[in-house]
Amino acid sequence: MTFVELAEACNVYQCAEHPMINRHRVQHNDLHNFAISLEKFTYDYREELSDEFWAPVARLFKRRRYLLQAVPLSFSAIASADNNLVDKVLPIINRVKSVFPDMEEDVITLLDLFQRLSAADDNPIGNFIQSIFLESYDFSSHSAILIRDSRWGQAVEDSFGADRRFRKLHVISPEYLRDGSCYENLYCVGPAKWFQNYIFSAARASSIHLFCFNWIKDRRSIPNPFRVGTTEVISQKSTINLKSEFIS
Repeated sequence: MTFVELAEACNVYQCAEHPMINRHRVQHNDLHNFAISLEKFTYDYREELSDEFWAPVARLFKRRRYLLQAVPLSFSAIASADNNLVDKVLPIINRVKSVFPDMEEDVITLLDLFQRLSAADDNPIGNFIQSIFLESYDFSSHSAILIRDSRWGQAVEDSFGADRRFRKLHVISPEYLRDGSCYENLYCVGPAKWFQNYIFSAARASSIHLFCFNWIKDRRSIPNPFRVGTTEVISQKSTINLKSEFIS
């Protein structure tokens, strides 16, 4: 149990009473193609993928898809920091033609997308956070980026801190929000379903921004006991029409 001082508790209730929740949908064509292609691949070949041969390949592709969707760093920076399995997986892929010839074309397509993303300096969510933050720069003295995996916190903070305009942005994980800290803006990377309910039911910010790629399904509504005072906004700036393809 986390103990909070009375003054901090009052501050938390004041934050939670009238939070503004903003959903920002983000699009990136190559990542979209990789994510949907991987989902289709794992469904079409679900029986073949039960073979231990595929375990390192599936683990690498799924892990990289998750990180590219969950960490607001450039894709190339993520690839550089997360390259443990690559050297092990490439020789396996080279053997696909002789072991699983019917799967070769689809595997090569996935590998091409994987390598293209690994070389890209794109940072769609990070750039979007920066643009939203700068819109309220003069009165955003206490704002934070919320990421799901605390192991990437320092790398994200260093990346944003390279530009002095973003040095006052903290990078935190969900556990940090169990104390009495409150923010003016909380920039959450990922869909609401990735985070525990208390992030929203006991909101620690006056304004919560959710940055999520277009193809990821999310909750239709966000639970909040202060629902009467909650305003939820879908960002028109970031909405892009897509095919009706979604993954969880």
